[in-house]
Amino acid sequence: MCTRTARTLACWVTAVLLTGFAPSPAFAGADGKAVAEGERIFGQYCSGCHGDTGEGSTLKAWFLSIEPRDLTKGIFKLRSTPRGTLPTDEDLHRTITYGILRSAMPQYRRLTGPERDAVVAYIKTLSDRWKAEGPGEPITIPDPPEDLMSKASVARGQEVYTLLQCGSCHGPLGRGDGTLNKNPGGGMSSEGQPPANLRRGIYKSGDTEKGLYRAVMTGLDGSSMHAFGSLFAAG
Repeated sequence: MCTRTARTLACWVTAVLLTGFAPSPAFAGADGKAVAEGERIFGQYCSGCHGDTGEGSTLKAWFLSIEPRDLTKGIFKLRSTPRGTLPTDEDLHRTITYGILRSAMPQYRRLTGPERDAVVAYIKTLSDRWKAEGPGEPITIPDPPEDLMSKASVARGQEVYTLLQCGSCHGPLGRGDGTLNKNPGGGMSSEGQPPANLRRGIYKSGDTEKGLYRAVMTGLDGSSMHAFGSLFAAG
């Protein structure tokens, strides 16, 4: 039997994953004044881990089990956009606001909304990818179905969990102990961490249904977590 937290993810995978990609509004671009303000705030709160220029190579980083994100590469795990694309301003703003579970990235709700927007504007100057590509098109995330935790939905979720071989990484019972993680060299790790133990109910994308949906559909760039959005959109 799966625990409730593991079932929630499995049910969510099947109950609403038939929704395809569609655009949704993103934050507006920022001017030079906002970038300058963002650089000041970044220097005060973020550079200790990410470095002055965002490369993530700092003295403090040596003492962290997960290395801080190298922002100069333009690779982000938490996005509402397809795998391999840049996140929206709203995505970056959300990460700054709520932090990242299972990492040293804290919440920055102490900053005002405009201050967080300014940090987003500055982050987008740290990688050339922003100029060359721009953000991807965000997906539409629907509300969870009313029968999300029904017996039928749970059963269907378990079927799809097996069909997609989620257990090869996360384990048959969601403990993060899949067979691929037992290979020499630990090839399925993510920045020194094994895949999430879903039974703990702690996820980088947050503990909401919509956060789980977003992670399953778009994947986590920089990790072995696949994006299943195109698969389900194709039927």
